[in-house]
This record gives sequence, structure tokens and C-alpha cells, in this order.
Amino acid sequence: MTNSSSTATDGTKSIIRFRWIGYGLLVFALVDVIEVLVPPQFTNASWELQAIGQLVERAPVPLIGMALVFYGEQLGRSLLESLLLRVLSWLSILLMVVFLLLVPLGVVNTFKINTQTVNTIDNQVQQQFNQLDQIQQQVDKASAKDLENLAEQLRRAGVPEITSNNPEELKREVKTRVTAFKEGIKKQAAQEKTNRFRSLLERAVKWNIGAIITSVLFFAIWKTSRWAR
Repeated sequence: MTNSSSTATDGTKSIIRFRWIGYGLLVFALVDVIEVLVPPQFTNASWELQAIGQLVERAPVPLIGMALVFYGEQLGRSLLESLLLRVLSWLSILLMVVFLLLVPLGVVNTFKINTQTVNTIDNQVQQQFNQLDQIQQQVDKASAKDLENLAEQLRRAGVPEITSNNPEELKREVKTRVTAFKEGIKKQAAQEKTNRFRSLLERAVKWNIGAIITSVLFFAIWKTSRWAR
């Protein structure tokens, strides 16, 4: 009888230790949430998507904390702890809803960020085109010395060096090089848009799937903690 009683006491102590670890993890999780959300920038799509990603990636901490806190059901619970568990049980269903709502928010922000990225790249391309258009407009009226200066400007802009010394040939070569360079800029911009969208989409899909899984797990915690309510 003594051995059986001692074993039961030791088992209860082990359960209590697990619970304290759970409470500690929940405190850590709260600190993480504050760190992620403060200061808030709720009108910034990039900040919102990054915040979603950080919350999802840190979700295992509160999930493990909840599991440990509810471990052992009502064994060895005080009245105060029973009240706290009731709050945590309802909190778990609230967190389920929050993480579920992060999914559409993540989708919306993904397309917002992609639109902003496309606009930024298009603006940069347009600025380069404007500079090249100005050079093209100057070509017909340019003297031989001016053409050399234009060729030097193009070289600095990244256009392959123009070596012709004949003014008429130099004019034609400048126009040809500028046109080809524009096409290269277009292709490079299109590739940049594709690469950035692919990278953004990969992160968004990963975080949205993580948010769904987290939501399901919080629902499981709420359902299995019915005894605490």
C-alpha cells in the first residue's frame, strides 16, 4: 500500500511539473506575440504578411504549452487553477478562429505585395526608358562630339560600347543599341517579377498551410478540454 501511494504521489508531482512547463511556454508565447505585433503597422501589407508568418512559425510553443497545461485533467487542481483552465479552454477556440482568419488575410496581402512589387519594377523600367528615349531624341540633332558623349552615357548605363567613328553609322548604331537594350530591360524586368512572385507565393503558401494546421490543433485542444469548462 505504501509503495502504491508513493508511486501515485510521484506521478502527481511529474504531472504538476509538466503543467508548470506548460505555463512557462504560454508566457514565452505571449512575449513572442507582443514582440511580433508591437509596434503595429496594420495598413502595411508587407508587415502584416511577415507578422502572419512569424505567428505561424511560433505557434508550436503555445500549442505545446496548452497540451502540457491540460495534461492530467482535473488531477491535483486547485480552484484558482480550474478557473484559469476554463479561460484557457475558451482561449483555444478563440485562437482557432484567429489563425483561421489569418489565411484569407495572408492571401489578400500576398496579392497586394505582388501588385506593389510589379508597380515598383514598372516605375524603375519607365525611368530607364525615359532616359533612353531622351538619348534617342538627341541623336538626330547631335554633332559628332555629342554622339561620342551619348555613346559614353549609354556605356555607363550598361549598353555595350559603341566603336564606330562615322557620324551616320554612329547614329544608327546608337538607335539600334538603345532599342536592343530596351528589350533586354523588359525581359529582365519580367523575369524579376516572376522570381519575386514565386518567392512570395512559396512563403505565403507555407504560412497559410501552417495557419490552417494550427487552427485545427487549437480546435482539438478546445474539444478535448471540455471537462475544464
